[in-house]
Amino acid sequence: MLSVVIVTRNESLAIRDVLTSVVRTLSTISSAPAGRHEIVLVDDSDDLSTVEAAREALSSETGIALNLIHRTPQERDGLTGAILHGLRVSANEQVIVMDGDGQHPTDMLVNLANQLTNSSVVFASRYIHINGDAGLSHAIRRVASRTINRFLIGTLGKYICCTDPLSGFFAVDKRAVTLPSTSHGGWKAGFLILTHNLADRRAQLKYSEVGFSIAPRLAGESKLSLRTSFRILWELRCAARMIA
Repeated sequence: MLSVVIVTRNESLAIRDVLTSVVRTLSTISSAPAGRHEIVLVDDSDDLSTVEAAREALSSETGIALNLIHRTPQERDGLTGAILHGLRVSANEQVIVMDGDGQHPTDMLVNLANQLTNSSVVFASRYIHINGDAGLSHAIRRVASRTINRFLIGTLGKYICCTDPLSGFFAVDKRAVTLPSTSHGGWKAGFLILTHNLADRRAQLKYSEVGFSIAPRLAGESKLSLRTSFRILWELRCAARMIA
């Protein structure tokens, strides 16, 4: 059984198409007779429009469990916190995390799920395929993303054999990892889970990656700012100390 965690913030214009595509893909993945695949949507939007759009999109869907969570301003602790919340409440042990803006192709759910057979954490990497990050909305964002990733590989390359550990598109087998208790204020949940578990039990953790090409955003704008980029660089420096 598979749970798909989607974190949204003001994604009402894109979420219908994303959910329709997720349901279509999940229907091709076999499930156990006693259980169901699940979609967990953790919404940090300013209003309920994204949740309402999601509920409307899945109103006639009975074969997949749906868990819609709209967090109040007091409950919000950033994107990483929202992802960790979705992972904790998800009903199934195998979970895939993806964006709600359409940039993560839903046909990759099959590849990620298959890879979980032999791995505890699987990243969908933008840097295996040539120009896999071409779908990023602006050249500045591509440069920032590549710079951060190169810094990471240069700093932690001997500890992490992965081309895109900062990817927001990843899969986790909750039976094989320990989820961090806090988000540390960070953005990259998959990377946080990876470093948290490498620091605790480096020899036991199995992780891998599959290549994909990021798609153009269906609607909305990127939340990656220059300020956020510098914060991520600082967090990577702290992560290096944690697993070294």
